[in-house]
Amino acid sequence: MGMTNMATHLFSIPRRGARFWTIALTLLLATTSLFGTPGRDDGLPVRDRQPVVQAISFTHDSTAIVAGICRLSNSLRAWETKTGQPVDRFHWIAPNEVCSFAFSADGRYLAVNGKDLWDLSRKELLSVPINIRMAFGKQCFSNDSSSMFYLSNVVQEFKLPARTLAQVFKPTTSPTDEQYCVTNSLTLSSDGKWLGGTLQGYRVWQVTSGKEIAACELVYPCLSAKMSPDGNHVAVLYRNRLRFWDVKTQQFGPVLESAKVPHLWFERDLLWDHDSSRVAVSEEQQGVVFVSAKDAKSQQRLFADKFHVPCLCISPDGKKLAAANDEEIRILHLATNKVVKIKLAPFEGN
Repeated sequence: MGMTNMATHLFSIPRRGARFWTIALTLLLATTSLFGTPGRDDGLPVRDRQPVVQAISFTHDSTAIVAGICRLSNSLRAWETKTGQPVDRFHWIAPNEVCSFAFSADGRYLAVNGKDLWDLSRKELLSVPINIRMAFGKQCFSNDSSSMFYLSNVVQEFKLPARTLAQVFKPTTSPTDEQYCVTNSLTLSSDGKWLGGTLQGYRVWQVTSGKEIAACELVYPCLSAKMSPDGNHVAVLYRNRLRFWDVKTQQFGPVLESAKVPHLWFERDLLWDHDSSRVAVSEEQQGVVFVSAKDAKSQQRLFADKFHVPCLCISPDGKKLAAANDEEIRILHLATNKVVKIKLAPFEGN
């Protein structure tokens, strides 16, 4: 059969009836369902294309909120704090799964997962001689941006911009039982004198000497523990209670018991206000509540529409609080109580 006759024979098949078209269309739809369509993520359902927010943080100038996103497309996304409009500021950064990140006070550096250090001014990934690495470590910067602190099974301080190891902070005592926190944290006091972190319990060191001055035992399951900006207290969050620990006396003080015990899978977060007078705590299906550090009494409730909040952060200027889950980010302007809502849409590209 010649090429002309073969083509005529093939293209004459559909004319013999509608059954051919029915079978062809069925096969096409089945193939599309199995292998995906252009512009979609391999036919995954919406819930599997929904971004997962691992961490949030304000930029150094408090003008943008940044979220560490994972699932299908690991990235850092940013939005304006005033309008909630997206801003394309970190598109050139392609990290692995983003579990934590921090900006330096001068806005020059960005540390991701405690092991990647980016120079934002030069758009360059810097090499840091970290001796001991964790898959997802924690980090913070000194107030003058001259040092970066990295938490693994010790805390290491690196001088910037030289990126040389300055000193190592270690626990001086070993706990009787294994102690760990579900969400690790590393915090520097506002005056830069004290460093606190979840390391075999919760430890507080003097920055200049590297000497450990206090150690708090954490009972399983501890969800979060963070030192106050003035360095005087540590807020310790469990599933059903919030406790305040005095760094000087090394004793627990007031306790807030939760009336409703959250589910085991529920993630909770806490953060200190800038004046160290209160903490913001997320509660299951009840938004966020401010709790007094003096007497552990609830003061103010935010987002009372059953907003699930596993991530919290406060802006460097102390004027804005951000709360986030995998579907939405909310920015509360504390002076006016104005709330800016940012919806997180499922990924549409491959």
